Amino acid sequence: MNTRNSDSSITLPDGARSNVAFRSNIYLRAACEPHEDGEFIKRVRGHRALKLLLSKLSPLSPQNEAVRSCLTNRQAAEWLWSGRCDMCGCVPEGPVIRDGREEIEFRCPRGVCDPRQYVPRSVSLDRRLVARACAKLQCGQEEVIRTAASRGWPGVACPPDPARQPHPFPVRLTRWQAYMLKDADIENALRALIEERQHARSQCV
Repeated sequence: MNTRNSDSSITLPDGARSNVAFRSNIYLRAACEPHEDGEFIKRVRGHRALKLLLSKLSPLSPQNEAVRSCLTNRQAAEWLWSGRCDMCGCVPEGPVIRDGREEIEFRCPRGVCDPRQYVPRSVSLDRRLVARACAKLQCGQEEVIRTAASRGWPGVACPPDPARQPHPFPVRLTRWQAYMLKDADIENALRALIEERQHARSQCV
């Protein structure tokens, strides 16, 4: 497996941890099944290595379903943007640094494929939550979902709702949002957006 550079601390025979670490492109995996070694899973990089990892983690599930559940956001993004174009055979999408910020851009190496500003994606969200957000913002479903996704909402996390009514919503997102955000991230962002609007309204009263 390709794990790129891996930092590991040194453990002494008596169990004490040294303040010296070594860096290597080889990571020694724990003596357990791959799905039980979370530290190893999150270190895997590269499209071919991720494909092999997914085949071991979820051999019976379609890979597009296993990506979001088994991998980190960054690994899922790398898996998605590393696909080859059906038209030119190249890998036209990837991360670049613009003004100190990482963005995912379409840049066909052969210059023959046209870029798309947005990436279509189906997002599984709570039907009632989307309806509430639409009522608060007075706009349509796609606009409210894109508004929530664009805000980032760092650190937002909500417990699962047992009464949740999942429903697929087709939406066009930027490449960064489509690749880096999980459905749960967007759903939590919708909750935060509703709470923000409620708080703003209470301040005006």
